[in-house]
Order: sequence, then structure tokens, then C-alpha cells
Amino acid sequence: MEINDIKLLILDKSSSSKYELEFSNSYQFRNLSFELVSCKNIEFDKYLDTAALLKITQNNNIFIGWFFKYTDELNLYSNKIYEISLNDC
Repeated sequence: MEINDIKLLILDKSSSSKYELEFSNSYQFRNLSFELVSCKNIEFDKYLDTAALLKITQNNNIFIGWFFKYTDELNLYSNKIYEISLNDC
């Protein structure tokens, strides 16, 4: 399985600050730990999207799920402080 670089956009809702993260395997951002599991292009009928399977750990909470670049309404991760979007993979 080939793993690419991933680019995430993080919005800190408490300070209205934006952060761009770029990493290959794992990254620590404040109290969030990111691990890139997989990255692939997905085709829905004639629509192409980019998806990344991420493992996000915060304290003792672990989230594993897909993040989509274009159909971000499918992103299921929810956090009171941070909003996370996939920019590229």
C-alpha cells in the first residue's frame, strides 16, 4: 500500500486561526495526534474525489475515519475546538 503526503487544513474555532499541516505518516499538533492510514482517489459514477483514512487521537479518544477533499459533508470527525478539512493527498 502506497502512502502519499497529506495536506490538512485545521481551523481553531476558539481563536479563529487556520493551520496547514503537511506530513507523510504521522504528525502531532497540540493535543491531536494524526496518523495517515491510506490515501486514494475514489470514483463515484462520473465524480472523482480524493479520500484519506486518518487515525486521530486526542487524550484517550481515538477516531478512525475517511476525510474527503470535495465532498467534505461526508467527513464524520467532530471536535469542539478544531475543524479539520482535507486539502490534498
